[in-house]
Amino acid sequence: MSKIKPHSSEWFEALMKLDHQKAMMTGQLVKLAGTSNCCSFCGDIDGIRDYELLPNPDLPAGFTFKGCNDCIRIRSEQFGEKYSPIED
Repeated sequence: MSKIKPHSSEWFEALMKLDHQKAMMTGQLVKLAGTSNCCSFCGDIDGIRDYELLPNPDLPAGFTFKGCNDCIRIRSEQFGEKYSPIED
């Protein structure tokens, strides 16, 4: 799977097919933040990086997200999700 830029229209289309609720929630966070450069999980706008989700039973390997340091740490520690930063 080629990496889709997080929060792009193509990204939202792909996520809607995989996890409608997560796509809707992230769409609301982007709207409330007033920018697409916000955390996909909490909407924070500070310290945001693009990440690739490593193999996961719920989403395909290579799916991307924008994340703040706190959310990436929490999701790794509490949910066992593994993320790799995407270098520009």
